[in-house]
Amino acid sequence: MVFSKKKHPVDEEGQDEWFSVEVYRDENGLPGLAIVTTRGTLEYMDYSEWIKRKDSEELGKYTDEIQKYWPLPNNPEPYCNEYEQLIEGMRNSGNHPEDHGLAEEFTRTVLRKIVQDLSLIVSLFLKLDSEMLYSLLHNIVVHSYFVRNFDVSPLILLDAERGSGKSTFLDYLKALCYHPIKMTNYSTASLALLADKYQATLLLDEGTKNFHSKDRGQNLTDFLTEGYSKNDATYIRTKGDNFESIKAQYHYTSVTATLLEDCPEDFKDRSIIVRMLKDIKGYKPLHVFGFDRYEAAERLQIDESDVPSFEEIRTRLYALRMIAIKAEVRKEKPAFSFEPFVNEARRYLRRGEEINGSMRFLYGEVYGYEETPEFMGRAEDICLVHLPIAMALGTDKDIMDLMLARIEDDTELEYTTEATILRAFMDTIQDKMCEETIAGGSRNPPTWDDLVRILPNVSTKEVRMNYERIREERDDYGKFDFESPKKVTSIIKRFGFTYRTGTGGKSFFVPDPKLRRSLKSAVTNYGGVELKRFFVNV
Repeated sequence: MVFSKKKHPVDEEGQDEWFSVEVYRDENGLPGLAIVTTRGTLEYMDYSEWIKRKDSEELGKYTDEIQKYWPLPNNPEPYCNEYEQLIEGMRNSGNHPEDHGLAEEFTRTVLRKIVQDLSLIVSLFLKLDSEMLYSLLHNIVVHSYFVRNFDVSPLILLDAERGSGKSTFLDYLKALCYHPIKMTNYSTASLALLADKYQATLLLDEGTKNFHSKDRGQNLTDFLTEGYSKNDATYIRTKGDNFESIKAQYHYTSVTATLLEDCPEDFKDRSIIVRMLKDIKGYKPLHVFGFDRYEAAERLQIDESDVPSFEEIRTRLYALRMIAIKAEVRKEKPAFSFEPFVNEARRYLRRGEEINGSMRFLYGEVYGYEETPEFMGRAEDICLVHLPIAMALGTDKDIMDLMLARIEDDTELEYTTEATILRAFMDTIQDKMCEETIAGGSRNPPTWDDLVRILPNVSTKEVRMNYERIREERDDYGKFDFESPKKVTSIIKRFGFTYRTGTGGKSFFVPDPKLRRSLKSAVTNYGGVELKRFFVNV
């Protein structure tokens, strides 16, 4: 912000220097100032107070600029006071000696109130294909206020055709996110300025047109992909005749609407992709800005006074942001923090972590359901942003499902090395089942008892031979495309499949509980629809 970059002098009234400033709408509809001082105190000035200051002209220009770009919150003072009283009460309860566990309880308590309000009103404006998409939408809103708390900021890509509701999606975020600005024509310089000076949330429409621009398309791609990482987000531009270099630091939340096929690969690699549905018959959304509260209450079947407003939700999030900055200035252990949830999320992402009796893996690309976000790469980085937020909001099951579930009709998935090895494993088991019966055997899905009987007679060499056969049957593979036997065996070992080394260089599988858990996990992560149907009883 302007006043956090430039020292503000102490005035005649003894005001402290300002560390950060937020502009709010006071009771008279005029801009007020909510301040975190360099001493770590919170101060609030309505328009009638700051207009009397000697620097009122400078402040007036700043507040006019802020009002021009985005909607303002109300005065956050009541919520800041409420949150500080809640923190003090939790500290005095005796449940958090030396503040142990305080951040987790406080963060979860205040955010779940906010997500309740978001969940109540979102259906008035958007009709999404799954509950998981609503959870991701809530995540985006919260993330925009606390993006500086994370090392990476996953890009959100709306794969949206005309008539799919992308404009309403962007308007909804514009009503709730931190310093949101919706644009249809944009350049690298303008985005860098907005992100650096205001930590703006960039809502970028018409991505296809801008990415294909000969003048600025490649620069835009580079800028947006570099903003993904806090360490890479630096933009150098020149100013004036002397070519003075100005360093702009940008790390932001961004949502870009475009067609997937028009999106650069580097951009997709750092994105969560949301496929927008066409208009749904019979659904008529309310307009985001200036919606009728009476009509909203009728639809929700609640009293009009109980309909949450965008201003109220925005103000609560602004207040939490100020509480977090205040702790940062004081160098105190923060009461509002995602760090406990990040640590918990890391445990989910460890290879081979056993969760509720099953093994879960999150290495390589992780796909989501059709018509919902795909985690196209950099999966662990993305998970360590949105999974901790979801844990605080209480929507972590939805986000975990997005990360762990696979697209059943994804034909490309079936051609990966891992999926082909699993297919060879399945074919080998089917061959053994056929050998057991004179009539030609059964193709019914085996039970675990069947595998306990069959697997001791199945060797890793047989699986490798079936793998080579499957590869040879595919037109797009020659003999030089095959992975080496050691590579295939190493992937089998990475799956967690247990086997024992026998005579003649053959290794036979051991059907123990570890193999059972590992098989379930491997099929979940790499299997197509046929594999999942075959191992459904395991």
